[in-house]
Amino acid sequence: MKCKLKWLGGWSLLLLGLLVAVGHPAQAASVAQNADFSIQPVFDQNQTNRNLNYFNLRFKPGTTHEITLQVQNYTERTITIHSQFRNAITGFGGADAFTPSDNNLDPSLKIPLTKLVQLQGSATLKLKPEETRFVRATVKMPANQYRGMIYGDWYFIENMKGNKNDRSSVASNYAYSMGLILQGSPYHVYPEIKYAKTEPILYHSHPALGVKLRNTQPMVLNNVSINASVEKKGLFASKYTYQATNRVINPNSSVTLPVSWAYDQLKPGIYTVHAKIIGQNYWNHLPMTWTINQKFTVKASQANTINQKALKKPVNQWLWIASATGVLWLLALVAWLRLLRLKG
Repeated sequence: MKCKLKWLGGWSLLLLGLLVAVGHPAQAASVAQNADFSIQPVFDQNQTNRNLNYFNLRFKPGTTHEITLQVQNYTERTITIHSQFRNAITGFGGADAFTPSDNNLDPSLKIPLTKLVQLQGSATLKLKPEETRFVRATVKMPANQYRGMIYGDWYFIENMKGNKNDRSSVASNYAYSMGLILQGSPYHVYPEIKYAKTEPILYHSHPALGVKLRNTQPMVLNNVSINASVEKKGLFASKYTYQATNRVINPNSSVTLPVSWAYDQLKPGIYTVHAKIIGQNYWNHLPMTWTINQKFTVKASQANTINQKALKKPVNQWLWIASATGVLWLLALVAWLRLLRLKG
């Protein structure tokens, strides 16, 4: 639930002044001078709170409505912007994420946002220097009532190609994400976090165990703190942890907690996962806590597959060179001492 501006440059991701947590919005116009363009929602009587900088709308079932955004080009050149609607999901470790696809969403999500909204006109928008234009989309509400919220975003991105002949030139993109909530009735429902499974995964090319949790209810869990550990007793006993704060678990979505083994190898056996999830219900900021304790088994075939694909620990070549040099000096010293004794 936010409007945020991103600048993507090279391999880095730089947030320019506007990265707003759910429930703590800021005005997009406040950073417009730092970007090539800005977007601003145009609210009507269906907006539940005009102090928000994102859409939070309440429509009756079976009705059709129009939503509008103002897009402004701040540059003295023509720019091309692409826009699309996306469904809210939850990324690794509780990252706020979105996808334009309707596939592979959590089974508890019955009505994706992308099934209800459609752009009017082309998804590509060309703005002349310093031009301001209004873009519109149509929202067709389901015939039947639903609970909680349907959540996603209206995404805008500008592509700027760098000079291929100039290595110092960096291709970059300015992007905005405008949150979009469609309120159901009853709207005031609570998130529910459930344990799904734990399985071996690769995380940043390292062996890891992915603890999968699901929010099966149509409500955001905000300001999430996560403390998770995976423990193995007996032969090759081990314990690895994952911690994170200021995370989010979006409605009707799953989240994977990556408990990394770093450069250690994953061993087969029986493990126990302990996890504590603390967060706030979005609509009333009520603190909520879940504690999870589950046993699971890692098969030898699973461990071998992950270990073979994992990044190997780099070998310190200078250490080998230094060791070999030290051995050579030691042998030379012994030979020299023996030579002295023979001469004596």
